[in-house]
Amino acid sequence: MNICFITCFNKTIFFKKISDTLEKQNPQITTYWISTSPKWSQYLVDNGTDPAKIVQINADEQLLQHENDQAKELLSSAELKNNKSGNFIFLTDRIIKHWNHNKAENYLLLATKKIHDALKNNHIKIVFGEATAFHEVLTAFLCEANAIEFLKPHTIRIPTTHFAFFKGYLENQFASEDTPPSSTDFEKAKQQIISVTEKNQKPDYFYINNKRPSYFDKKFLSTVIKKIPESYKEPIKNASEKSIYHHLFIEQKFLTPLKSLITSKVNQFEEPIDGEKFILFTLHKQPEASIDVLGTAHSNQIELIRSISLNTPRDYKIYVKEHSNAVGERSLNYLSDIKKIPNVRLINPSFDSHKLIKASELVLTISGTIAFEAALYGKKSATFAPMFFNKISNCYHIKSAESIPKILSEKLIDNSESNISSSLASIISNSYTGSISDPVSSPNCISEENMNSVSSAFLACIKKYE
Repeated sequence: MNICFITCFNKTIFFKKISDTLEKQNPQITTYWISTSPKWSQYLVDNGTDPAKIVQINADEQLLQHENDQAKELLSSAELKNNKSGNFIFLTDRIIKHWNHNKAENYLLLATKKIHDALKNNHIKIVFGEATAFHEVLTAFLCEANAIEFLKPHTIRIPTTHFAFFKGYLENQFASEDTPPSSTDFEKAKQQIISVTEKNQKPDYFYINNKRPSYFDKKFLSTVIKKIPESYKEPIKNASEKSIYHHLFIEQKFLTPLKSLITSKVNQFEEPIDGEKFILFTLHKQPEASIDVLGTAHSNQIELIRSISLNTPRDYKIYVKEHSNAVGERSLNYLSDIKKIPNVRLINPSFDSHKLIKASELVLTISGTIAFEAALYGKKSATFAPMFFNKISNCYHIKSAESIPKILSEKLIDNSESNISSSLASIISNSYTGSISDPVSSPNCISEENMNSVSSAFLACIKKYE
C-alpha cells in the first residue's frame, strides 16, 4: 500500500521515524512525502528518503497556462464533491490569507496541481498529516474529492495520553468507531471523570503552555534568534514559513511580553460576581488551527460574541474569558471592543475555568476542550465547530448563536451520568495510547516506548484500509 506523509516543521522528525518503522515492519508499505520546505525535504533525503518520493511545492514556481486550466478544473470538481467552496482554504491559513489575491490564487492552483498529481500518479491510499497549514487543508480537500483517506493523528485531549486518527481536516469523526468499550476502557473513563470533576485536572498541554511571555524567558529568546535567519531564506520557496515582514508587521509576537505587561497594568478584566446567572464563552488563542481551521466560519471572535449577545436573554450575563496563554497577544482595543458588547463581562484569564463551568448555565466555545470538560461535569455545553465529544450528553454542536435560547430552555438529559461514562469509554476504546508531537516541544515523543506504541497504532489503522 502506498501512503503519504506531509512534512510539518519539527514534527517531520517524528513522522519520518514512524514511516521508517512502518516500512520496516510491513514491506508492502511504501511512503511518499508532500513538502513545502526545502529544508525539511533535505532532512528526509539526508535520512534515507528517495528524492523521487518527495513532492516539493515551491512558492516561487509557476504553472504553464494549460496546467493552470487543469488546476482550475480540479478545484471546481473538488468543490462539487466536498459541497464546499475552496475559498475557505485561504481563510484557514495564518500566512497566505495576508497575501494579495493574485499571489494567493496562483499558489492555490500550483499546490492543487502538484498535490493532485502526486496522489494520483503514486496511487496513494492514505495521507497522514497535520491540518493546520494551507497545503495540509488543501490536501484533505483533494483527498475527499478523490476517495483517498486523509487521516489526522491528534490527541483526544481527555486523556491526553491517547490519540485518534481523525478523518479529514476537522476533529469530529474518528477513522474507525467500531470497537466497543471494554471494562478497562470504562475504568479509564471513570478515572478521567474523577480527575476532571473532583481533582480539577486539566489536559497536560494546559500546564505546558500556560506561561506568561517574558523577554527573560530563554525559550522565547532562542526562538526569536533561530527564526531570524530562517525568515530570510525559507519563505522564498516555503509558503508555510513566516517572512521577516510577517513577523515584524503582521504577527508581532516579539511585542507580546510588552503587551502582556501593559494589559496587566491597565487591568481590563473583571472577576465573576457571586450568584449572577451567566453563560460562559472562552476566547481562542489566535491564529490557531483550533479556530481558523476547525471553526473557519466563526473565526472572527468579536462578531461571534456580538451574535451570542444578540441571542442571549437579558437576564443572563455573558462571561467572556480570555485564554490564559494569549494574554498580550490581543490589543487593548480588541479587548475594549468586547467589553462594549451588551451584557458582556470580560473575565480575568487567571480565574479557574472549572469554577466557572460549575457556576455557569451554559458553556460555549468554538472547538475548545472546555466544552468537553463541561460535559464531564454534566453541564450544558455547545461547540460552534463539530467535535468528536459532541456525542456526550448535553454537549451540543450548534451552527449559529440562534440556538442558544433553545438550549437554555431545555432540561438536562436524563441518566447523563451513565451516558457520560459510556460515551467517554467509547472515545477511549476507539483511540490509541501514545503521544503525537515533535521532539523539540516534547522529546519523549521519539522515545522507544512511544514510537513502538504509536507505530503499532499506525499499522493497525492502515490494516483497516487494506
